[in-house]
Amino acid sequence: VAKAETAVPAVQWSRDEVETIRRTVADGATDSELKMFLHLSQTYGLDPFAKDLWFIKAGGRPVIMTSRDGYLKIANRDPHYRGMKADVVYAGDVFERTENGVKHAYNTKGRGGPIGAYALVKRDDRDIDPYVFVPFSDYNKNSGTWRQYPHAMILKVAEAMALKRAFSISGLVTREEMDGDE
Repeated sequence: VAKAETAVPAVQWSRDEVETIRRTVADGATDSELKMFLHLSQTYGLDPFAKDLWFIKAGGRPVIMTSRDGYLKIANRDPHYRGMKADVVYAGDVFERTENGVKHAYNTKGRGGPIGAYALVKRDDRDIDPYVFVPFSDYNKNSGTWRQYPHAMILKVAEAMALKRAFSISGLVTREEMDGDE
């Protein structure tokens, strides 16, 4: 028996709310860009007032951003979501991608630095669970946050990418996906 899909909560914005969004989380958006922003907010059931998503211009182009938590909000509404297995792999760890997941054992006698992170999204309606591995060197921006919290930052990248893939999320990006110069 197939499960019914969970509907995204319908949002009707008042004129006052639209203007508040325009002045705050979508500051600088043209009318067309604001329309796109509100459409994605409604499509994915993300609340701009709760900072689930926000608007920026990067290189003069509109970008609608969310966070890994925004992607998790989308996933948690899906009746087929069964959780996610994710972790950071450090130099010296034993790590292997298997047919049904991953084998990961920590090197307790001296782990090196992070080499990457993986995320495996569990769904009950697919034969193969969506999986990603992201190399640390590809995403480390060497900024203050990345230097202070390298484990958390690379893990967020892996989780965000896996959730996007698992739930066909498009039109949204996370800060970690943006070019460091943006």
